[in-house]
Amino acid sequence: MGNPIKRYDICAGRPYGDDKKHWINVGRLTEWDDGGLSIELHAVPTGSWFDGRLSCFEQEAREQGQSRGQRQAPQREQRRQQPRSEPADDFGDDNPF
Repeated sequence: MGNPIKRYDICAGRPYGDDKKHWINVGRLTEWDDGGLSIELHAVPTGSWFDGRLSCFEQEAREQGQSRGQRQAPQREQRRQQPRSEPADDFGDDNPF
């Protein structure tokens, strides 16, 4: 496989209310530049509501090409740069433990 062209979220529609659906993300479909498709499932719906149908929705451009870890890395980096504060010593002497 070559490079990914497009990525799609694979979702199962759980019905609720009057003709409404709550979309549950169960995986990802990737379209490759050589014409291949790959499916990666993270979960499999098993409830009595699941009729065996899955839908694919194109991911937003900012999410394509980035794994979950890559999207979270900048947040972790910001946390590392913040100075650590000392733990508060406000337990008092009346603690029986």
